Order: sequence, then structure tokens, then C-alpha cells
Amino acid sequence: MGKRTISFEICDHLPPRKDGATSMWKKRSELPRLIALRRGARHAFGSQQPLSQPLSLSLELHIGPLNNRAIGDLDNFITGVCDGLQACSAGTALHGAWAAPEMRDINPQRAIGFLDDVLVVEISARKVVEVDDRAPWYRVSIRPN
Repeated sequence: MGKRTISFEICDHLPPRKDGATSMWKKRSELPRLIALRRGARHAFGSQQPLSQPLSLSLELHIGPLNNRAIGDLDNFITGVCDGLQACSAGTALHGAWAAPEMRDINPQRAIGFLDDVLVVEISARKVVEVDDRAPWYRVSIRPN
């Protein structure tokens, strides 16, 4: 594979947030966000294997007109995306919904974007506060270095 950038957009969702000691993989609030992220990545990667070399990650997050603590900190979204695209650690507590057959291709025990977020050597991120009440959306771009 060359150095092709893989990008995908997720509409009507914020990215998953990793905050605190509780596993985001078990939190009901993060479940739809993680499912959307992993489905988007699975579609964008197609049959390509998760990256196993140094890479750059870009996150562009578009939120509505409010930017407050309830929305979330940009750094928590970055961590949620990085952790959400690799496999969860062995023994991680998972929400029961992950056991459903339709989750097989995006199961947290499988890496989708990259094998380990230690491979991320560059991150670019921005949070865009919109002037209207449009639903949130975001774009993730991953480029091998």
C-alpha cells in the first residue's frame, strides 16, 4: 500500500469520548458513538488491514453553536477516536450490545484503523463551533507516514 490517506465522515454523532477511569466500551452513552466510528472506519478501510506503521491522524469536529463542558473537551474526543480505532485491551469490560451478531465486523476486540495508537506520531485536531443548530458531524483522516 502506498501512502494513501483514508478519510471518512460521521454525521449526526459526536466522536466517542474517553474520560475518567470507566471503560468507554461499557458506557451506554458512548455505545452509539463507538458504533458509528467503527462502522465508518470499517467501510473506509474495506478489506485493507489495520495500519501497522507510523501514521498521522486528523480529527475535524463540527458542533452546534454551544461549546461547553456538556459537549466535551477536544482532547477527550481525540483519545476516544484513537482508542476507538484500535482493539480494546484484553479483559476490558464491554457493553452487552457488542455481543450481537451484527457487531461482528466492528467488535472492539478487533483493530480497525491501526493495530495500536502508539503508531500515531502526529495529530491534527480542531473543533468548529457552528453558527446554526446543525447536527454534529466529524471527519477522521489517517495517513501512513
